[in-house]
Amino acid sequence: MKIYFRPALLAFFLLLSASFSFGQKTYTLATHSDIVTKVDSAGPVVLQIGVTSTATSLINIKWTILSDGFPQSGWTYSYCDLITCFTSGYNSSGTDPMDPKGYGAFTITVNGFNHIAKNEEMKLVIWDVKNPSMTDTLILAINATRLGIEANNIPSSFINLYPNPAVDYLNLNTSNSDFVLAKVIISNSLGQQVSEQILSNGSQVLPVSQLGKGLYFVRIQDNQGREAVKQFVKE
Repeated sequence: MKIYFRPALLAFFLLLSASFSFGQKTYTLATHSDIVTKVDSAGPVVLQIGVTSTATSLINIKWTILSDGFPQSGWTYSYCDLITCFTSGYNSSGTDPMDPKGYGAFTITVNGFNHIAKNEEMKLVIWDVKNPSMTDTLILAINATRLGIEANNIPSSFINLYPNPAVDYLNLNTSNSDFVLAKVIISNSLGQQVSEQILSNGSQVLPVSQLGKGLYFVRIQDNQGREAVKQFVKE
């Protein structure tokens, strides 16, 4: 017995089939989160979440950063999406093509924590451009505590740094006679060094008028290799 489909009924089955195929994810994830606790180390640390295409044709993965604490971390780090790595800032969203059965990964690499103990994370959402109703949320996070050798760290309370916010200059002095100021290194919010100055004993005036507006971290070292970390805002 032969079975015949009416044109309208056949069109319905084709539409149903297409809708079912459209609703399937075209990629898989190894995990949705990579969270690391780093203790007593200067780095590096690599956080990574892999994405594998399951499609038989080219797909485009859209990503958007929902929240991101790494630019304010004071760490030296880089960020990579599925195909590109950024070392001096990055966009908050992008679209990356993936070859059939291809592989890529979202990655944060911290090369140096600069003795700054903090908890930071990046939260992203990703999806196939052709299937925006099905999304995945990814979390890359670091819990950095007790960084460096404690004997080489000086409490930041030993250092007076003012005015804060600063416009043209910073005054710097120490309330601990055992901490003899030797060098100051200033880094921006991305962890990039922007200034270094050798110091003599006593109070110091640091010029900052050449710096752009934003948050900065100051590493103050003494003549025994110990250091304290402060931060200030440049207006």
